[in-house]
Amino acid sequence: MRIGTAVRLGNTVLRRSAREALFLKSGVNITKPSDIRATLTERCNYRCLYCDHWRQDSYTDEMSLAQWQAALLSIRDFVSRFTVQFLGGEPTLLPWFFDLATFCADHGIDWGAITNGSGLSSARVKQLVAARPLNIDISLDSRKAEAHDLVRGIAGSMKQVSAGVLRLVEERDRVGAKFVIRIKPTITRHTITSLHEIVDWAETMPGVLVDFSAVRLWREHEIATLYPRGPDELQLLDDAIEGLIQRKRSGAPIETSIAKLRALLSHFALEANNHGVSQCRVGLRSVDIRPNGDVNHCWKFERIANIRQQSMADIWKAAARKDVVRQTVKCDLFKTTCSTSCHAHRTLLQEATRGARFLGLALK
Repeated sequence: MRIGTAVRLGNTVLRRSAREALFLKSGVNITKPSDIRATLTERCNYRCLYCDHWRQDSYTDEMSLAQWQAALLSIRDFVSRFTVQFLGGEPTLLPWFFDLATFCADHGIDWGAITNGSGLSSARVKQLVAARPLNIDISLDSRKAEAHDLVRGIAGSMKQVSAGVLRLVEERDRVGAKFVIRIKPTITRHTITSLHEIVDWAETMPGVLVDFSAVRLWREHEIATLYPRGPDELQLLDDAIEGLIQRKRSGAPIETSIAKLRALLSHFALEANNHGVSQCRVGLRSVDIRPNGDVNHCWKFERIANIRQQSMADIWKAAARKDVVRQTVKCDLFKTTCSTSCHAHRTLLQEATRGARFLGLALK
């Protein structure tokens, strides 16, 4: 990440925080979308135990490259500079994904992506780096092949993903790029004893961070299979989290805040917690765009529009959306189901700490 980019993103966070505080105190809404998540496809080539994408009998219509380009320009016309995170499914399955990334770089749109790492071949890594990403996040649940491959449902995937990460780091450093590479482990009962090994590995690669999340499920049989069970496993998780907290305090490349790390324990114990801000902000900042162009703020609420049919300015200003915003602020899932997964949980201090780490990477 370049210094100018880090400073600009910091200013965006400050303006957003001020606008959100104004709404929460007075009801005056001058917010604009700042967190754009674009699900390009629900299709995926992995068979993760905790995911339903690959189990679908059919898939929704998907927008074309030209339609996605028009959608992103509509957002840019409304908010000027913004950041979009591409996700799936697996976005690299789309043959035009790399063209879309290049389009963003050429039109002043900051972009990042989360990938399962299966597509990080030498040729594709060169395309990714050339498109000047803000971040590339790679899902890697464990450095133990038996654990990662079990959870992800693909034999040999740990070795394949790890090789792809190394290619990405090598190409980034070869051309002198400054973007952030994040390893994104999803914690399950199968991985709690090997979390520290991912941090060990990240420490061997300058500019690579680790950001932990807990698997989040609602069906009882899946919870029984993937959540830590009984006092012994919960104690192992407690020990692992405390170890990560100590390493973070000692300077290990762990992006996850200490507050969120501690909240993981409450999450797996099926308890509420007080991690992050006190009220949900997704309706004040977040836009999720589905493969067919439907727009919503989060999974709990119905779609608010379709970006193929309306501009982002009209979507944001619509009276119907304002009703949804009031519902999101009062949402009762904010401290339970969503507490350890939603990016809208970060406090201003947590955002500042995160930004300082990114700025440090830019200065290296």
